[in-house]
Amino acid sequence: MTDAQIRAARGLLAWTVGDLAERSGVQQGTITALESGQMLGDPKVCDVIARTFEGAGVILLDNCCTAEGGPGVRLRRQGPCDEGIHPNQLSTENDQ
Repeated sequence: MTDAQIRAARGLLAWTVGDLAERSGVQQGTITALESGQMLGDPKVCDVIARTFEGAGVILLDNCCTAEGGPGVRLRRQGPCDEGIHPNQLSTENDQ
């Protein structure tokens, strides 16, 4: 997990550093240092933060999962995907 992913995931959730600290149990100063790139994360701490984000609906993308090949974040879809009307379902009854 990168510093940018932590910042971006917080942004998607509209969480402050304090919100993340409260939910994850990681100290605010540690989170701030991780986000600023001032320290490398302890794998255990990064795992706790990652699990906290994932529990809130954030998907952490690694280097191979994005079109550009870099790390990223996205929100998990909430509910079913609306696929609209398929061409074979078109009729004058559903023409709006």
